[in-house]
Order: sequence, then structure tokens, then C-alpha cells
Amino acid sequence: MANVFQIVFCVGLYVVLSAAQGPSVTTSYGEIRGVYGEVVYTNPAMITVHRYLGIPFANPPVGDLRFRKPERLTMLKTPYNASAFGFTCPQLGDALPKTPLESQSEDCLFLNVVVPDRSPAPDKDHAVMVFFYGGGFTTGSSTTYDAQFLAAYGNVIIVTANYRVGPFGFMSTEDENCPGNFGLWDQQLALQWVSSNIASFGGDPKRVTIFGESAGAISCSYQAMYPPNRGLFQNVITQSGTFANTLSVPVPNARKYALRLANQLGCASDNTLHAMECLRKVAWKDLNDALVLLGKTDPTFTMFSPAVDGDIVKGHPLQLLAMHQNKYMEEVEFFRSLHYLNGVNQFEGAFMFPILGNPAAKNLEESLSTFFYAIGVSPARKALVAAVVHEYKNWNRPFNTQEVPLQTVRIFGDSTFGASAVEALLMHEAGPANSYAYRFMPRPSVNIMGTPDWVPGANHADELGFVFALGMLLQQPWEVQMATHLVTYWSNFAKTGNPNTPSTPSVMWPVYNKVNMTYIELDKDAVTAKHYFLAKEHHFWNNVMALNMESMDSNKCDIPVAAAASLMTSFVSKMVAGVAMLFAALLFKAF
Repeated sequence: MANVFQIVFCVGLYVVLSAAQGPSVTTSYGEIRGVYGEVVYTNPAMITVHRYLGIPFANPPVGDLRFRKPERLTMLKTPYNASAFGFTCPQLGDALPKTPLESQSEDCLFLNVVVPDRSPAPDKDHAVMVFFYGGGFTTGSSTTYDAQFLAAYGNVIIVTANYRVGPFGFMSTEDENCPGNFGLWDQQLALQWVSSNIASFGGDPKRVTIFGESAGAISCSYQAMYPPNRGLFQNVITQSGTFANTLSVPVPNARKYALRLANQLGCASDNTLHAMECLRKVAWKDLNDALVLLGKTDPTFTMFSPAVDGDIVKGHPLQLLAMHQNKYMEEVEFFRSLHYLNGVNQFEGAFMFPILGNPAAKNLEESLSTFFYAIGVSPARKALVAAVVHEYKNWNRPFNTQEVPLQTVRIFGDSTFGASAVEALLMHEAGPANSYAYRFMPRPSVNIMGTPDWVPGANHADELGFVFALGMLLQQPWEVQMATHLVTYWSNFAKTGNPNTPSTPSVMWPVYNKVNMTYIELDKDAVTAKHYFLAKEHHFWNNVMALNMESMDSNKCDIPVAAAASLMTSFVSKMVAGVAMLFAALLFKAF
């Protein structure tokens, strides 16, 4: 792989030609006309891609269709001009400088298809990768991800799709009148669209990989545990997020918050049917503004995540972890039938430090005060803090306060992302399909999210700049080389379910197993196969701390606390809820 391609970064990495010269395809929805793009590097000198942008895949979820599952679109107005991105779904707040209000609309269920003008493997159509964005289930848009290099260099078709976020995607009254998970249903309908239409673009509907980052990765986990999706995709990539992640824990008492919002907007009613009928008539911006206002006194109003609806999410994700070892579960068996690639970044918790950390803390105990605030002041809290301090303090330099911020970052990252990544891998590797794990280590020249100067490695979302080879972010030769590594591994996996073939990477990626916990470490100077992926961190958070929680609150825990990841439903989930609005603000700044 080394020195095969030298990326030349032009403006935006590509050149767009006029729509009049663009390609066209005929689908069951009608004719779609796109535009050309060109990805420039030296060997070969240039690859053309066909871009079909802003294709609607559902009827606009407006009016009576708000807070409902999306409806399938049956026909386009043809020929359909797919030369520009569609609207972004309404964002929670207006802090996204790249997503002004005029570019947002509830009529936002669009997807984009990027096709390389290259021959696929002999006797096959192109493998397909469908990407779902992150953003804490409150923000995000497919328009921010330029898929051209990944499509051209990886020689795969890339689909990026919008799904509803915030209240429009995930508000729930915990009953049939607003069960929630509308964003997940948007994704599922997009996958149906791909299955029905991607052959018209030269894609193979039997070689589809779904992938996502953060909330998008959590979404992929849920799609991979929904058995009716069988046949819509064969491979799954989750980057910094799984169903066991803290951010996937359903919001407690969601019905209360939905009715309080209705009351705020003049839709007061204890009857959820009447409240939702009224809320469907409220302007979307007024609804979002009311949530932000309520969130100033109770940040839980601005926290959204998938709900247990008995349909696309049959049960609490942590109950699956507790039950699957002793009970056959169709959801788990479907997940295990898919090839799985999963990993995290070295310092996932760095993006949370401005919220939860205390740079002036005199010691680690003080720095953890916000992290454990939900428990209150009690002997139990002191015991939990002591356990975490014992695990993460550098006892070779126990009084060096300069190390406290980075220790705090590690605690945030390991408890929220690292331990849950191992849980998902351990569940999956017991099945027939292969599991692959990675850890992305280096700090890039430009971070995706705000990152303190003293963080020496990759923050949350930093791998995205390499997976999508974002030219404005890759400034050093090693960064260009890293992008070729990740694109090769990811596109190989999409084609075969194995990151090592058909293109031969510089380092072979071992299959994960529970005995050796084998994984690949992607670092600035080397790509290395290693053993025992986050084994120590996983054991601490999912065993040691879970037992501490059991002794502290055994009478109140609904989920068996001895189960892996039970801790995530207790004080960690409360901690995330308590800072949800600030958490969302950081995500706004990131994209």
C-alpha cells in the first residue's frame, strides 16, 4: 500500500461539472440525473465519480406524518434533478454554523449516492456502503460527509442518508401515540430503498455494509439487531458506538418530558393522543426553541436516544446483555449472522472534558465530582470514587496534578465508549460471522471536535477525517497514508466481509476472539496487530464497578447488576442526562 497513491488536495478534493453533462440512471422510482465529480491523485491521475444528490426516499414527514414512521415514496417527478443536496433535518438549536435555519426543513428525508467510474470486481457489481451520521441523536446531516474519495479509492458505492433527529426523530410518549424511534425507521426505509434501487446504479444489493459513527454507530447496532432487516445488509461497521453505549440508554420517564413540552406549547393534556395531535400543528422551529428553553432548567429535555418501543427496539439494550447468554434471542442471532467491524479512538472522552472536567482540580477525586454528581454525597459515592481513583491514578507520581485532566479523559472514554465496545464484540464473536476490532490512536493535525492541547491522541470522531479522506483535515504525509489504510480496510470489508481482501493491506487484520481479544492498532508510525483489546478497562467497568453498584443500590436496579454493562444504566446514564444540553452544544460545534 505504501506510496501507491499520492493524494493531491485540490479545492474540496474534487471538481464538479455541470448538471447538463451529468450521468443518469433509471430506477423503479423514475429517471434520476446526477452530476460528475473528479477525485484527483497521481496513480491513476484522476477518477471520475457519479454523484446523485438529494434523492427523496420517503414522503415528507410533515403535518399529520410528524411523529410517525416514514411513508414510502412511490414515484419521483421525472426526470429528477439530483444535482444538489436536499434539506437538512431540523437541528436541536441553531448553533450549527454550516447548517443555517434556511437550509433546514422537516421535508428532509433525502439520500445521496456516489458511484465510482471504475470497473468492479470481475463478474460482480459494486459493493455498497450506507453511512449514518452521528450527533448525539440531536444533530447531524448527510451533507457534511463528502463520500467521493471513499467511493473512488475504495471502488465502492457510497450512500449517505438523512434521518430525523431531536424530538422529530426520537421523542416518545412511551405508548402507541408517539412510540419514538422515527429516526431509526427513516434509516430502515433508506435501507429498503437501497435494496430495491441500488442495482440501477451498478450496485450489488447482496453486498451492502452499513456503517456509522457515534449515534450513527449506535443506530447501526440497532439495525443489526432488527431481524426484519435480514437481507438488506450483510456487514456492519460501528465507529465509537454500540447498543451497549451510555448514549443508547433510553431516556427515563420520556412520557413526562413529552407532555411537559406539550404544555409549554399550549397543548396541555394528560392524554397523549390529544397532546400529539396538537404538537403536529406547531411550527418545527417553535417546538425546538421550546425544548431548548426547557432544557435550561432541566437538561434532560434536550437528551434523545432510541426508546424501547417493542418493535424496532424490542427491549432495553442492557437486558440483552444480561439475557442473551442463557436464552435464545432472535435479535442476537441476526446480529451474529453479520460480519462485524467495531472500534474506538484512544481518547474518546476528550470531547466531554470541557463539560465534565475541572482543569483546576487539585486531585482526581475533585475532578470526578461532576462525573458522580447524580449519586449525591454519600458513603457509597465515596466508595465508587475511591475505586475509580485507585484504577486511574498514576501511583508512580500520585501527587502530580498535571496528569489529572488526562486521567479524567480516560475515565470518560473508557466508561462511555471503551467498555461497551468490548461488550458488543464479546456478544458477536460467539456466532458464525467474523468480528474485527480496532483502536485508532494518533492525534491528527486538525481535530474534528474541540480538543485540549494536552490530549496526545485521537479524540472522539477523529477517525472520520481519514475514513472519508477529508482533504482540509489531512495535512501531513502520515495522515495521507493513514487515510489509504482506513479506506482500504473499510472498502475491503464492504466487498468481502474481511478487511484483508481483495486489496492486500500493509498489515493483516486478525479476527477477534474472546480468548486473545485480537485487534489492530492504527497509529501514526505503525499499524500493529495486538492482543487483549481494552481487556483491563472492560473488566473494571463491567465487573468491578458493577459489583460496587450492586452493593450500593441492589434494591433499585431493574436490570441484573451482575450483567455486563449494568453500570451504564445507573450513575453513568444519569451523568450523561444531566449534561445533555452541553453535550449537544459540543456536537454542534464539531460539525
